[in-house]
Amino acid sequence: MSTLNTALWYAARGTGVVALVLFTLVVLLGILTRSGRTVPGLSGFVTAGFHRNASLVALGFLVIHIVSSIIDPFASIKIVDAFVPFVASYRPIWLGLGAVAFDLVLAIVITSLLRNRIGRRTWRGLHWFTYAMWPIAVVHSLGTGSDSAQPWMVGLVAVCVSLVVIAALWRIILVSHAPVAARAAAVTAVLVGPMALAIFAVLGPLAPHWSIRAGTPASVLASSGPRIKTTTHNPTTTVAAVKVPAGTVNISGKVTTLQQTNGVAVVLDGNMSSGSKGQFRIILRGQPAQGGGISLSDGTVQVAPSTGGLWQGSVVSLNGGTVQAQLTGPKRTVNAVTNLTLDSTQTTFQGTVTFS
Repeated sequence: MSTLNTALWYAARGTGVVALVLFTLVVLLGILTRSGRTVPGLSGFVTAGFHRNASLVALGFLVIHIVSSIIDPFASIKIVDAFVPFVASYRPIWLGLGAVAFDLVLAIVITSLLRNRIGRRTWRGLHWFTYAMWPIAVVHSLGTGSDSAQPWMVGLVAVCVSLVVIAALWRIILVSHAPVAARAAAVTAVLVGPMALAIFAVLGPLAPHWSIRAGTPASVLASSGPRIKTTTHNPTTTVAAVKVPAGTVNISGKVTTLQQTNGVAVVLDGNMSSGSKGQFRIILRGQPAQGGGISLSDGTVQVAPSTGGLWQGSVVSLNGGTVQAQLTGPKRTVNAVTNLTLDSTQTTFQGTVTFS
């Protein structure tokens, strides 16, 4: 990885986190100013100015986050992906939510600049999109962020969400003059939202194999370098329910051949359809061999049974369609011998894998 690419990678990550914190501050100040209250010790004019300046700084960090993500070649994010939701090849749903949040930010900024032309009532109505933009941005940061499973990121998101929830409840219960039924519905929505977010985080970004399930392209998963992080089973948790893969199971899936600067990478992604059901991945790297195939330099195997746990390790040998690997999982090590048969187009495979 070049120094420039490393700088872009950290710039995209860092500015994304800072933008999330700043937009959280913007939402908190917005709730405060809309309630008619001010920050203790500051006048309403100063509080409003602080809110406006925080919004501009947050927008600046957001722009840097998007530009650095586009320039960074790691995920191959295009300019259109920043504006048009759900068309990206990299984690399309979760990156698409980021595009939605950015579009809402642009709508808020543009209407703020045209506030005198469109009228204050229209502007205030459109400004409510801020409260939709923020939770979408939070889900985007969890679904797309490479640090979403890190304890510090989980804690940061928890603090941001907690502060906004507390501020929203304060506004609804103690300040709002809306009918009781409307306030009750608003309180319910405010409380249900964080619960849904917590469930999503536990079942999604905090669970194993999120990079696969989130829609990360095979080209990114096959890339070498320190940025690839695989979530492993926590050995301190109870493993009684995790079954060790055993016996022979059928596998099938697709083959992707990727050109790399130092050769090729062959990625075989598939499913185990009998016995130890689950996901199966082999990544072989090396030089193209005469007559077809690959002259292996290194390879990795990952097995994710549906019963839980993650087994992963290095390829020990490659002989035609037979791949031998030693896999380490929750407190165990298993051997895996895979026999593969590719179709005539070299794009799909089927075969068996024997665990012992």
